[in-house]
Amino acid sequence: MNKTKRKDINIKLVLALSLSLILIVSFYAIKNSRDISSEEVIEMVGQLMVLPLDEKPTVATVSDPKKLLGQPFFDRAEEGFKVLIYARSGKAILYDPKQDKIVEVGPINFRDEKDKI
Repeated sequence: MNKTKRKDINIKLVLALSLSLILIVSFYAIKNSRDISSEEVIEMVGQLMVLPLDEKPTVATVSDPKKLLGQPFFDRAEEGFKVLIYARSGKAILYDPKQDKIVEVGPINFRDEKDKI
């Protein structure tokens, strides 16, 4: 083989390997970034503690922990943590889905505007 053909083959091989690597990394990133559903969160937390059975919680995701500074309940919150809010039961649960751990549990109080002093 002459140098030109060998160089073309090397370039094609490098491009093919690069493309393969990009595809593998992309697949891994997409697979790991899949957000779990509210039902999955409730089920996972329910395996760690007894949850109120008479209501379905509101489930939220912590997207910017900096915005929660100064709120003791969120002191250890990180991006991606889930918050389960049981309004009638007056409970909030902070859950880390990556480590499958409950980080914090606390009371909540929703008051009507007419109850404010």
